[in-house]
Amino acid sequence: MNKFKVNKSKCAGCGACLKACPHGAIKMGEDGKAFIDQNKCKKCGKCQKICPFDAIKEVDKEEALEMVEEEVKVEVVKKD
Repeated sequence: MNKFKVNKSKCAGCGACLKACPHGAIKMGEDGKAFIDQNKCKKCGKCQKICPFDAIKEVDKEEALEMVEEEVKVEVVKKD
């Protein structure tokens, strides 16, 4: 099953997705960016439709892993 993931570089932290999610699956992280709890997410797509920054994307497992790896790389660069 596919997942919805937040592209942290596009997310502005506006909270539109958080308000749109009927399942309470979206929270704001310490970085001020949206985070989707995959255990609560029902894959309805409301977050993706409402995001004004096109920061939420439906991805398959391989794409999700690539996005996480990229986020880790960005964090490492920021800390150096």
